[in-house]
Amino acid sequence: MSRRYFPSHPAQRRHGKMFRNMSRGPRERLRLLQGMITALVRHERVETSYAKGHEAQKYAERLIDVAKNGFKDPEAMQVANTWLGEKDLVHKLFKVLVPRYENFGGSYTKLWCVGERGMHLHPSASTMAFLEFVGNPFPPLQPEKQKNPDWLVNILLQGTQNEVNPDEITDLLQNVSLGTKYDFDGNLSQDVRETKTNLSTKKANSHQPSEEGTAV
Repeated sequence: MSRRYFPSHPAQRRHGKMFRNMSRGPRERLRLLQGMITALVRHERVETSYAKGHEAQKYAERLIDVAKNGFKDPEAMQVANTWLGEKDLVHKLFKVLVPRYENFGGSYTKLWCVGERGMHLHPSASTMAFLEFVGNPFPPLQPEKQKNPDWLVNILLQGTQNEVNPDEITDLLQNVSLGTKYDFDGNLSQDVRETKTNLSTKKANSHQPSEEGTAV
């Protein structure tokens, strides 16, 4: 198997730090990751610690990338047989997961942090997480965003909508011209706003006869 796909040993990071070995040797570490990837392909959602899920997520992403080459690719088939402990999952990988992400532009997996496990039992308990494939048939872990009708702002807006007469709104939109005119220098030259009160005042003044035209 090519080393560029799945390295046999943890690669060294900067400052002398290593990838998570999870308190195991290289073989035990890869065996643990193999079991997690097998369970992920089988169930499409697994619960584990955040450290293990974060390590397995990178291998699961790379597994889908290699499997996109097709089952006729010898290297893709070798990678699938190596990382899937249950051989019946090879068919699911190439026939279910690969078609699902054929034209997918984002990450194939999601890692949800759900809090710390057993904090009442041990102060240094590990953080738990859910690792899942995108598009799995299970209900979403994150609830959908819903409107909050009990918020004070929404209550005030709802009360305002109930108090305003729709006919008054239509009349106001027809009689009010919003906006201002500016000259080329950017200075305000004329205010063209006309309110309903001004319009009613103009109509009342037009019906009053002038003193010059009044008969004696």
